Amino acid sequence: MCNYAPIQYPVPVNVPFISPLIAAQWDHSQQWKIPTFEMFTQSLGSAQQAKHEIDLNDGSEYSSIIGHQIDGRCLFPATGYLTLVWKTFAKLHNYEDYRQMSVLFEQVQIHRATICSLANKVIFYVNILPTNGAFEIIENSTIIVTGRISQSEQLTMQKFHQQIKFNDNDKNLQTNEIYRDFNLRGYEYSGLFRGINQMNIDGTCGELKWNNDWISYLDTMLQVHLIPSQGLQLPTRIDSLRIDPKLHLDLISSTTSTCSVYVDYWNSLCFSGGVELFGLHCTGTSKKNKQQNTILESYLFVPFDKETVDRELQTCLYLILENNLTTALSLCQIGNEKLSEEIFNFYSQQPSIKSLEYTLVTSLSEDEINKKINLVENLSSTTTAVDLVIVNNIETNIYDWEKLFSLCKSNGFILVSSDIDVPTKQMESDNFIQIITRKNYKLWKKLSNENFIDTIVNIDEKNFKWIEQIKLLLSSNSPSQRVWLVSNQIDNGIIGFFNCLRREPGGQSLRCIHIQDSENILNENILQNLKQRDLTVNVYQNGVWGSYVHRNLQTSNDSSWIQTDNAHVNVLNRGDLSSLTWLQSPAIASSSINDPNFDTCTVHYASLNFRDIMLGYLKMQGCLLGLEFSGLDSSGQRVMGLLSAKGLATKVAIDKRYSWRVPANWTLEQAATIPVVYATAYYALVVRGQLKRGEKVLIHAGTGGVGTAAIAIAYSYDCEVFTTVSSMEKREYLKKLFPRLNDEHIANSRDTTFEQQIRSITKGKGVNIVLNSLAEDKLQASVRLLAQHGRFLEIGKFDLSQNNPLGMGVFLKNT
Repeated sequence: MCNYAPIQYPVPVNVPFISPLIAAQWDHSQQWKIPTFEMFTQSLGSAQQAKHEIDLNDGSEYSSIIGHQIDGRCLFPATGYLTLVWKTFAKLHNYEDYRQMSVLFEQVQIHRATICSLANKVIFYVNILPTNGAFEIIENSTIIVTGRISQSEQLTMQKFHQQIKFNDNDKNLQTNEIYRDFNLRGYEYSGLFRGINQMNIDGTCGELKWNNDWISYLDTMLQVHLIPSQGLQLPTRIDSLRIDPKLHLDLISSTTSTCSVYVDYWNSLCFSGGVELFGLHCTGTSKKNKQQNTILESYLFVPFDKETVDRELQTCLYLILENNLTTALSLCQIGNEKLSEEIFNFYSQQPSIKSLEYTLVTSLSEDEINKKINLVENLSSTTTAVDLVIVNNIETNIYDWEKLFSLCKSNGFILVSSDIDVPTKQMESDNFIQIITRKNYKLWKKLSNENFIDTIVNIDEKNFKWIEQIKLLLSSNSPSQRVWLVSNQIDNGIIGFFNCLRREPGGQSLRCIHIQDSENILNENILQNLKQRDLTVNVYQNGVWGSYVHRNLQTSNDSSWIQTDNAHVNVLNRGDLSSLTWLQSPAIASSSINDPNFDTCTVHYASLNFRDIMLGYLKMQGCLLGLEFSGLDSSGQRVMGLLSAKGLATKVAIDKRYSWRVPANWTLEQAATIPVVYATAYYALVVRGQLKRGEKVLIHAGTGGVGTAAIAIAYSYDCEVFTTVSSMEKREYLKKLFPRLNDEHIANSRDTTFEQQIRSITKGKGVNIVLNSLAEDKLQASVRLLAQHGRFLEIGKFDLSQNNPLGMGVFLKNT
């Protein structure tokens, strides 16, 4: 049954719409977000968790991260972690774009680095607690970053940015200068991560590039903090990071797309645009051992015209290398195929040669020659000019000298065996000049036809006005100029200075003249001759001209070892303890010998400590091995002592305050094990801990060197000693060493059961002093054991480096 008339379809055109009747009753003034399918597939499986997939290939969102190279590896940036949390947090608060949300990061802890690659994707899971904003980032089931995030206000930011103005008139470090230093330290940034536009000399203010990428921009702010530091460091903790993206965009220069950055190192504060960074903490790390096998060489003066010189071929090859101004070297050899292996090995081992093109004219097959050497049957097959032509043991009647001359580049060299009759006049007419004459070899150089503009710069170590002159000449970078650095001071370091300058832009125009004799013999005729030869280094010594060359030491020969009274032990290859060897030491400084507070001691025994092992593995520069020793002082008395380093030596200069007489009933071997552990224990317990007689003392790791020394010191003060060990064998060892120590005073160091054990014995009072080397929950248990007015002495490193919280409740005991 129907209450209305039947409807005829289609309805007439004049039938009114029903929508006005509905709109009159419905309120459409408020917009509501409609969930889409992508929101459920993009990671928010729950309200607190997000999944982020990192792909570095071109076209992906995170492709620019490939430019964050640290020591040869692509590490995911610390600021990348924070950006992932920022994105997740914004999505939880219904922001379509995270860059519209101001945030505050606090107590950020980076537990480990993540290595990325183009081949494999990395997946991060971000978990955020909505109650307090605590977050964690997980990769491969491991927590790698923790911290807290919250929404930030922007008023304090605006006031803060109005305090300082960047002075653009200062002499500032530019992008290339800054990142050249970074590269030497292991920071191999590229792309967007080369974002520092300029910084002033003291690193307190500068400009950063804005590329509309928050990860690289924030990382650039971290880089600014690293400018004054040395070595390779990685961020491990950030106290707070405040980001106001709206304010930031307002402060970006519309013309240069840069933003000023300011650093207050005293307060560990950095701010730029809408970003405020406070409390960046970094941890030093060692670079990978990229060095090749150690090559031992001597460095000596070699005259140009002296015929009797050892290892003639190596000397000539090095002089050619010294005058090669590029990282590529091409050469062609005719005759004496056996010599090709020696020449190839010499140049392939040189770090300055990145590309070696070696051609050998021979009739031998490829199986008989090094595979990396190009073989041709005759000289006519070679058409490309080379830097060096080697002619050795061939018959001149079958040789085309004209072809040889044309094969050599301008400023190139021809090395000829002395038994070959060289057409000297023909070579001179073809613009060749003889550089070196030896018994077995002659070296010719092909001069350039170009006319150079010569400038003489006299190097004076007392007046440095010449530095600005050199900078001005190098900045012109003119290929037609020659800048001659002239020095007649013996020990002013001009050779090393010159070798560094050659690698600067425009350095190919530099030449060096070093007169080491007392009399300055440089006159116009000699100078003109040097200009004609156009060699890079010209040294006048003992009445002859020559240069300094490197020569391989014959390490298999016993003559490479010398007998000396001053030697020390160090690693030849940093990080490789198997390369420990004896090295000659410089004589002990006269200032130490004449100082009444110092004494020269002959070392009989030197101990290896844990610190020595770690320093050996850390690949650190210099000799740092050896903290303690025993031996005889200058008066023949038996002594033991402490040093800052270089104790593994034959002789040491010791501060008398840190040396002690060895008791008569001790051997020197025993005495060498005493200074470090007893000095550490005494300083901790007596000096810092103010140990008093009869107190209760907890000493962790009692069988260690410091632990054993601490127990002995505590017993000498008639203290009640508690200690911890990790095995039954160590327990029995301590009971035998210290008969006063019974089982109930020895606890387990592998868990926190020692807390209940000691509380029971002390009737809940605890101990007066804790000498702690344990970590995490065991450290917390040790703190809880402190009695009223107790003292806690930390000699461990883990919790300090992790900045683990201690808790304020312990101070209620007046500790």
